[in-house]
Amino acid sequence: MGDTVTLVCRSIGGNPLAQLVWYKNDEQVDFSYTTTSNRQSSNSHTFVVDSSDNNAIYRCVGSSSITDTPMVSEVKLQVHFAPSKVTITGTKDAKSGDTVTMSCKTERSNPPSEISWVVDGRPITASNTIVADPSGGWITSANVTVTITNQVIIFRDFVNNLGKNFVLGIFLYSLNYSTLAQKKDKNRLRIVNRA
Repeated sequence: MGDTVTLVCRSIGGNPLAQLVWYKNDEQVDFSYTTTSNRQSSNSHTFVVDSSDNNAIYRCVGSSSITDTPMVSEVKLQVHFAPSKVTITGTKDAKSGDTVTMSCKTERSNPPSEISWVVDGRPITASNTIVADPSGGWITSANVTVTITNQVIIFRDFVNNLGKNFVLGIFLYSLNYSTLAQKKDKNRLRIVNRA
């Protein structure tokens, strides 16, 4: 994603020379064909690839006033991209002894992202659920469940995509003494997002 791509369509011969038009998923994107003295038509479509180009079909259509059926050539693009966003959700309040579940879900990516959890410095096994997105790419989600103790618990969420690791969020369960004094509940814990 972010790369500049040039698709070139050429037609050789014919009188008159063919008009060449590029389409992306049936929408016209480039009509700027040129002709040369050696009886060729050419249309070079240059663009910056983004996630909407994943699984897009680019089609070059060559037509002429003397043909009833245009000539067509097409290519389907495969674009690799990391997720644009990751959402972490879970219980905002808990007390000692409570079991809490934290969930992580990515926006679409290609290839699928891999989510891993680290709680208090220890890797926690969590299976990834991967679902195909109708717009192309994959959505990954993973949950982790732990029991709250009297100690501070830190959740770290990592996503691996295209060989790069990203720390997406740090959630910290700790005693909130001002809240404790007001609620008079010494076991009450609050979650603080430390992204």
